[in-house]
Amino acid sequence: MGDYDERQLGARHRFGFQAFFLNIILTFVNAFIIDMVYVWADNMVAGFTVIMISSAYFGLRTILAGAYFSRKPERNKMWLIVLTVISVFYAAVFALRLLNRHIEIVKDGRATTDLIFVIAVAMLIILCVFFWVKRPKD
Repeated sequence: MGDYDERQLGARHRFGFQAFFLNIILTFVNAFIIDMVYVWADNMVAGFTVIMISSAYFGLRTILAGAYFSRKPERNKMWLIVLTVISVFYAAVFALRLLNRHIEIVKDGRATTDLIFVIAVAMLIILCVFFWVKRPKD
């Protein structure tokens, strides 16, 4: 954390608290929906979905606030390249699975583990785009 200034640290802590609070609220909403309304997914899929939504919120908020880039530009470029390579790899795997019809998001009225994969690919691509768009401004 020594690479960030005080404003960035404050923003990261604030957005971390918001993401944690969002995670708690979504967990209770998810439990209510599964117990009272409709079992939309297994416990593992539902839990990972809640965690991924709050993680995406934290990532997007910190990128938009400029609190994700350190004062060392070479470190920022390294992370951008690593994130881009991972995003392209997962997007290619997703495209191949989609073309071969190996993705089944809903089965028997419940979300499957493929939903986690789809959310992860979407989150990686969105974070990568936000990184590349926001980087020149910071």
